[in-house]
Amino acid sequence: MRRKSPRTKRPRAERALLAALLAVLGFSGHARAAEEHKPRVLVEFGIDAYQRAYYRPSFEFVADAPLLRDTRMFLDLAYLQRANGRLEGPIDFWLDAGAERRMSKALSIEASLTHFCRHVTSRSNTYILNFNEAVGRVAWTPGAFRLGLGFGAYLGGSPGLSRLAVFDFRIPRVVLPELTFEGELKWVDFSTLYHEAGFTLALGRGIDLVLRSSRTYGLPAETFIGMRLASDGAAQDFVDRFDMTFGLTPFHNDYKLVGEGGFRLIFLRAAGRRLLVDVEFTTPILNGRGFFAQFWPDRMIYNIDAQYEVAGRGFVAAWYARYALDMPSDRSAPFAGRLGTGLIVRNRPDFDALDTPVRIEAFAGVDFSRVLDFGFRAGINTVAGKPFDVGAELDWKRTGGNPAYELKAFAAVGKEISVRPFIGVRRLGLYSPDAPADEPVRQEWMFGVSFLKWY
Repeated sequence: MRRKSPRTKRPRAERALLAALLAVLGFSGHARAAEEHKPRVLVEFGIDAYQRAYYRPSFEFVADAPLLRDTRMFLDLAYLQRANGRLEGPIDFWLDAGAERRMSKALSIEASLTHFCRHVTSRSNTYILNFNEAVGRVAWTPGAFRLGLGFGAYLGGSPGLSRLAVFDFRIPRVVLPELTFEGELKWVDFSTLYHEAGFTLALGRGIDLVLRSSRTYGLPAETFIGMRLASDGAAQDFVDRFDMTFGLTPFHNDYKLVGEGGFRLIFLRAAGRRLLVDVEFTTPILNGRGFFAQFWPDRMIYNIDAQYEVAGRGFVAAWYARYALDMPSDRSAPFAGRLGTGLIVRNRPDFDALDTPVRIEAFAGVDFSRVLDFGFRAGINTVAGKPFDVGAELDWKRTGGNPAYELKAFAAVGKEISVRPFIGVRRLGLYSPDAPADEPVRQEWMFGVSFLKWY
């Protein structure tokens, strides 16, 4: 049964402040260190003080603002998931958008709008905590050192909060050259102090050990210890690419948006051989009471795909081991998981790279429940077209006896980031890996945009 989200009324003052913030976005921005002005992905995982496993990916996109000198726009998506042995636990989402303007080599100003919400996987959760933070900030970043100070207000969302002050910092070379102390403090309504602060110990460029303490909305202080991989410096040896897709399904009865993302890690590079891991997630967003009502993820779906790849003459073959995990959100329903293995054949190392006019990939295998999995992808496109490339793709697969497909046309533009707006038809019924075999095939239109970055 589809769940409904409560409507949130927005006072006129808040609407005016939001409009003013959006106007400022073109002239200021996210205060970051100079060396971070590039798209990147951060992947952190470990355990917390409650002996739960945690996973924290962050996807950061940065681009120069058109017609505005020394101004950069940014869009960041991050989430923190904590799960016990039954894969139950809270999951916090952050969606951060805005722009930065450099006033000098070390001084910058920003305006940003951050949406925060908390959901719970495989457990009942009748109330969704959510806030929208509108913040203006000044930052001083001489090299790797950073100090930032900002003030802002809450727009809509959960009631009870109105304003906040933000202080963030990064102090490198604390005692040891490899040790960095960094964090952020939030003083909410000048009465409650939230924090996230900790140490990172660099094992190599782009590989860190992390020890962090955090206290955020509605939760006591938590401690996390883990490892972080980043697409910085020598981490290019591991982080090969990442991507994000935002899709709109205006004619679907249950879902209004679909968010997808993922990244690729490569652990072995040799002559004609690679060992890689693809991690992908899908989050379908429920309609609620209206399109602009509260965003409510229906589930978190992961596909983790390890491949040992061998290149031949004009083709690439790989053995894969794949784990699909479906975790319903905000309701008491157990997770579903499927583990399988098989073979993949493709004509290019990366299907999504538009470096050839014809791209083909096919796979066939079996999961541990002895159900056959098979499918294929095919794409045609221009190569180095001007002013942009155009193409079309077909993705069809049958997993556990349930067919799924997507047919879309797209355009591609951009050098550092490949930006691909698209329109297509997709079967949206198969979101769960274990959907009923007799589920009706329902075609739905989807409009959206994908962002892809290679290293």
